[in-house]
Amino acid sequence: MTLLVKNEQDIVENNIRFHAMQGVDAFLVMDNGSEDGTVEILKRLSMEYELTIVENPSTSYQQKEWMTALAKRARKEMQADLVISNDADEFWSTRDGSSLKSKLSMKDTVVTVRRYNFVLDEGSESERDAYITCCNRVINPILYGTHDYELQKKMSMPLQKISPKVIVNPRGLRRISGGNHRADHLFFWRDRFSDDIVVDHYPIRSFTEFESKILNRQRLRLRHPERKQSAHYLRWLSSLDKGELMQEYRQMQISKQERDVLLRLGVLDHVEPTALARWHAAWKVSA
Repeated sequence: MTLLVKNEQDIVENNIRFHAMQGVDAFLVMDNGSEDGTVEILKRLSMEYELTIVENPSTSYQQKEWMTALAKRARKEMQADLVISNDADEFWSTRDGSSLKSKLSMKDTVVTVRRYNFVLDEGSESERDAYITCCNRVINPILYGTHDYELQKKMSMPLQKISPKVIVNPRGLRRISGGNHRADHLFFWRDRFSDDIVVDHYPIRSFTEFESKILNRQRLRLRHPERKQSAHYLRWLSSLDKGELMQEYRQMQISKQERDVLLRLGVLDHVEPTALARWHAAWKVSA
């Protein structure tokens, strides 16, 4: 598994430990200039797992180039057969609870899998680990128009449609692109989609984490004004400038009444316990 992280101290340890239990053999983690305790956590975890840290403080944020390079490095230095290109807020598992390896083959080139957002319950802004027990999985997202996202404040980013993710064979890999959502491969005719593996995505966690993420984007905008920002980041940056970031955060949570309506309409599914919650409960007992 390759990861690109920055200021992920609230989630990176859970991510590594969870995926080691799912069958991931080794981790290649690029830290993009974290200023919290992320690097220290990774160094501690490297004493338990096969985990290599690559420090890259660059502010240019060339995600597709960096992730492609990490996948190729994983093959060269770690003899990786398959590489999961991951983010710290994404948790990969199988639908039947078996190892990830049981759903993969040495013949695979690019395996595309579904990714689902999770939406926090109302009042979670001060709970750092609320995401672990979150049960609100978006299975039929609302098809918001991205051109309206900056203008219509009632839109909620976690409810919108999101792209899938890929597992790649680094042998023959050309490039990983689009936020690890796609990959080009020399042996493209062996690409496939798998419904056996799912990615649970926790994009919004505590308010402290959310604010830190937007402040980092603000610094990126100041240093590289020429770089394009996605519609939701433009909206959040505008909210930050206006002092409305807490309102924005709360707009992305749901009340019990809202959850009941979204469940009835088929937008949400109630998943209890999730793969992450099951793992965390077991890990706490063993620890």
